[in-house]
Amino acid sequence: MDSIEERYRPLVELLAIVAKDGIYTPFDKIMRAIDRDTVMMALYDVLRYIAPDLRRCRDYFACFQIPEDKRSECIGKYSAPEYERCREIGRTLQDPSKLVEGMKILDELVEEISKGGLTRARRLAILAVRRSIELTLRESTEIKSP
Repeated sequence: MDSIEERYRPLVELLAIVAKDGIYTPFDKIMRAIDRDTVMMALYDVLRYIAPDLRRCRDYFACFQIPEDKRSECIGKYSAPEYERCREIGRTLQDPSKLVEGMKILDELVEEISKGGLTRARRLAILAVRRSIELTLRESTEIKSP
């Protein structure tokens, strides 16, 4: 794993959720962008897409901070689709507590883009799409035949 991938891992994992959902337009915009405004708008689109899920799942993630004997009651408050989505996001992020770190790293990236640096944003877009493919392939190998 190279240093950029390691440094930006929380952000790549977050972006990978969007790509795994088949939302590629923001990544296409980043890759084709010739100016920083286009990249900024694409990053904004990605964040807008995932923000409602993160808001909904915030309490789900908090369920894992309470004692194990009360955890199932906390998780039981979620409908099946909400539970599955939050579980999927939790698996993808591996450690949801790293989201705050991911947002700080995003701030660094936005600062770099605002100065005209687009290369790192493109690299992260590629890494996110690659990671989404890895996640999809991992899930397909986990499916058990009847």
